[in-house]
Amino acid sequence: MQEKIIEILSVAKDWMTASELADKGKWRSPAHVGLALKQMTGVEHRTSPTKKMDNGMPAKEYKLVDKSFQEQMAVIRKNRTTEPKMPIDKECCNAAKVVATTASQEVSELRNRISELELDATRMLEYLGEKNQRIEALEEEIGQRNREIEKLIADRNSHRDDVMLWERTMMKMVGEDGVGSVSRAISTLQSDLGHARIQIDALNEQLMAGEEAVDVKDAARGYLVCAPKRKPAKLMKAESAVARAKSAAKATGRGEVFALVPVGVATRKQIRAVEFKERAA
Repeated sequence: MQEKIIEILSVAKDWMTASELADKGKWRSPAHVGLALKQMTGVEHRTSPTKKMDNGMPAKEYKLVDKSFQEQMAVIRKNRTTEPKMPIDKECCNAAKVVATTASQEVSELRNRISELELDATRMLEYLGEKNQRIEALEEEIGQRNREIEKLIADRNSHRDDVMLWERTMMKMVGEDGVGSVSRAISTLQSDLGHARIQIDALNEQLMAGEEAVDVKDAARGYLVCAPKRKPAKLMKAESAVARAKSAAKATGRGEVFALVPVGVATRKQIRAVEFKERAA
């Protein structure tokens, strides 16, 4: 084995590890190659700055000292006996101790590495557990926000339904279409109501100024029912006007009944002239 090692190292251009020598010489055990290298006198060794063993530790590198291949072979032949020398028990024990020590060191290093990996795994599990708790808290917060949004949407829909119901009620009351038309109709009704009240006040003044007191109910030729947010209604019978006012009061809170007393009649003549004749009391 030593001759083969010297032959390989003599043509090598750089340092070689025991594993590389074993691969080159087709030996099974790099440990036996390393043991043989330690017994050789013409071989230098160092700790590799870049190469590592399977356990992650720096590997040992070897190369020949500054001697020729023939000089190295001469040294080996000089040290060789005529008969093959059988290794004594002490040498075998020493070799076994070296192999066992190396294996024990490798096992210890592997155990340390496994402990480090287990510690890293434990820390990773703790980290993942904290992240899972954070994710669960965020999911709960998102669910609460979704419930609040759903409630806001329901409130908005309810408010919209209330507004639509109010619009339909107003349109039904005034007989108009659209919010703008409803506003205009309310303004018109308020103006008509003002004019009606002015006429009623004028009629009352005329009645008060007359020589003979006249019963308003007897002089009435109809009745006007007025209620907030409703179009004034003209009825001919007092009973119907009172019933309409009561119904309006239930819905709007107030209903007023006014007697319509004739003041005069406007007629169109044949000459297309309009004339107003005051009616005698």
